Amino acid sequence: MYDLTRDQLTSQMSSVDSLDAKLGLFLAVGSGLVSIVAAVVALRPSTHPNLWPLVLCAIPYVLLAGVTLFGLRPRKWGKGPKASDVAKGYNRTSLHVIKENMAVKFHKDFESNKAAYGQKVWAAEWGLRLLIVETLVLVVGLWLVARV
Repeated sequence: MYDLTRDQLTSQMSSVDSLDAKLGLFLAVGSGLVSIVAAVVALRPSTHPNLWPLVLCAIPYVLLAGVTLFGLRPRKWGKGPKASDVAKGYNRTSLHVIKENMAVKFHKDFESNKAAYGQKVWAAEWGLRLLIVETLVLVVGLWLVARV
């Protein structure tokens, strides 16, 4: 039971790290895309620049930034028993009891992390969708700039 609950919590924490990396990537790529449109609009020789492509691309970017920052915000995670707590009972209790107590703590932390983990998964799913929308809007925006 100890190994199962420990591995379950370790896997959950690894997934959290992976989701954070993905959310950061979505935010960075989204920022780059909006910067490309801004540069193309700014460099286009015109007395009255067409700002619609930039506005159209900025809308999904603002949503993307909001979703990814929501997903990246700090949360309190249960990470298992503290080493000091385990060490306290090490000489006073049998190894079986210590492992049983640790397994309970691992499972409790895994369950308490589920809501925050679900929020990160939601943010990653919507972040990807919004990045795709932003990319499609970028293509349309660049087509509008090139057309004018």
